[in-house]
Amino acid sequence: MDEQQWRVQDTVDYVCSRNFRIVTLQFPDEYLKHAAGVCKAITAACEARGHAVKAYILADTTYNSLSVDEVAAAHIGAECVVHYGRASLTKLSRLPAFFVFPQQQLDVQAAAACLAGSSVLADSGSSSSRSPVLLFLDQPLLRHLEEFKAALMQLVGQQQGAAAAARLVIPSVPSQHMEPQQQCQQAGVQPAAARGCCGTGTDCSSSDAQQQKQPAAASETACAGNAQLPRSCQGGACCSGGDTQGSQGGSSQASRPAALPTAVTAVAAGQQSPPSSSGGCGTPPGLHSLAGYQWHLPPGVEPRDCGLVWVGATDAPALLQLQLTYNSCPWAVLDPALLPPIAATAPPADLSATATACGALREGLPLDISRALRRRYFLVQKARDARIVGILVGTLGAAGYVQAVSALQAAARAAGKKTYTLLMGKPSPAKLANFPEIEVFVLVADPQGQILDSKEYLAPIITPHEAHLAFSQPDNEGEWDQAQYRLDFEGVLHSAQQELAAGGGSGRPHKQQQGPRFSLVAGGHYTHSDGGSGASSDGEDEAVRLHTAAADPGTALALHAQQALQVSEAPAGRSDLVDPRSAADYLLHKRSWQGVEAPLVGAAPKAVEQAVEGRCGRAAGYVDEPGRGDAKS
Repeated sequence: MDEQQWRVQDTVDYVCSRNFRIVTLQFPDEYLKHAAGVCKAITAACEARGHAVKAYILADTTYNSLSVDEVAAAHIGAECVVHYGRASLTKLSRLPAFFVFPQQQLDVQAAAACLAGSSVLADSGSSSSRSPVLLFLDQPLLRHLEEFKAALMQLVGQQQGAAAAARLVIPSVPSQHMEPQQQCQQAGVQPAAARGCCGTGTDCSSSDAQQQKQPAAASETACAGNAQLPRSCQGGACCSGGDTQGSQGGSSQASRPAALPTAVTAVAAGQQSPPSSSGGCGTPPGLHSLAGYQWHLPPGVEPRDCGLVWVGATDAPALLQLQLTYNSCPWAVLDPALLPPIAATAPPADLSATATACGALREGLPLDISRALRRRYFLVQKARDARIVGILVGTLGAAGYVQAVSALQAAARAAGKKTYTLLMGKPSPAKLANFPEIEVFVLVADPQGQILDSKEYLAPIITPHEAHLAFSQPDNEGEWDQAQYRLDFEGVLHSAQQELAAGGGSGRPHKQQQGPRFSLVAGGHYTHSDGGSGASSDGEDEAVRLHTAAADPGTALALHAQQALQVSEAPAGRSDLVDPRSAADYLLHKRSWQGVEAPLVGAAPKAVEQAVEGRCGRAAGYVDEPGRGDAKS
């Protein structure tokens, strides 16, 4: 087993320096065959340092392999989770986690020469007013970040000048390990506007060895190797230098409180501004983060004004999130696996043309992303027409998911919709088909684990951002702006806090006007009844409700059942025009399947007959069959 590939020593340093005794190792399905060897290597290395560790192996979470399975780890009382493979790097809620990314080879010179001639980088150097270019490296290629950055900037500087090379920004993934949000809030770390290792465009892991040799005071403003406490804990993901320092004597160090170094902090949950802004409260200006990446931009420059380049697999979940979020930017995607073998010896101009011809370099936003965004707008319109909404809880570890569910329930209730909250693991068409009354589902999950293609489902599945547009602004049809599209649910939390602040902190959402509106899906005007709060716009139903509330508690249940059995008459036989106000209304006018009755297939009702005795005997021969009269029953 290659211990360097699995970062065994780095994991042991992290576990020993934090004095963890119960550790869980989470592997995706394709890595489970290596789980036993990695587990034995980690426990043996910890025992060699005099630190006994009990390690457990976890498989994928119920939802996706990108998120940390905090629930399964909590069942055995684990103190941390070591996550292997690709990770979404969403903020945690309970347990700290250490991430071990997969490693892939990269032909640095060939990839740099191929990108140096792309149109996205070429346009950045033709004028002094050009915006920066963001170049993202896939997680398996992050170990080549510094080498690739140096090679690319050298080629760009030679071909287009030093100004073009200076505009090149390479985001990094500084969070090699993360702290839970609860621990960060208890630590009470104050954010600092000073610089730190997070988001500087360099990989923190490359400077760990130097940081171990520096004094403790110097580690407060640079990539500290001390992993005893989070580097930044402002209500969310805590950034830290990639590797931890050697754990010789780590147990004694972990037993005493360590100094909290100042660093660039992650955006607080519920206070995070959209990805296009410079951050939330306490975030230094110019710091941006998305999909686990962090980077700095000059003041006044937004990511949507920049060109974006991706180097890595074209099916990476992080690439999908970046392209959907920054869908108005010029794009270039380079797949290193498709570079021709002789590309390294070719001239840069010929190399770029060869990479484009073979499909390794693709410029422009893919058509699939544009089609997906148009379909998302259609689903937002369907969600505005929906009366019953199902909220799918697709994560139990991401920080803030409970608040996001509550905010969606409040927004749906204010829009006159009835909600059901469902927790069923990973959604599937068969599972959701058990709820035919629900017209649209809202999935609160990891941003990189969202179900975007729901064509196989009976009801569409939308994101919290799309649900917020449909519920909070039902009368404003022109509010859709695909340039502001996002997949995370922190925008819902931010909007909910703004609404509470605008309402004076009463904690109750503003009641929206339920006047007639034009449906772009149904092609007509309609109005909702308020199925969420129990009140109704109809005067008769309101009188029944008030009478029920003032009646004797002993008869309240009977009156409620009587109201639930009331059936409305369909105008001119049009059941589709009935707005259901009771369970009987819905079953009669909205359910398409009502049983195997003969009139449904055009036959006359069958007369009632007296029951007769059935056949007896065995399947090999019943008593009434010819020649089988002697069969035993």
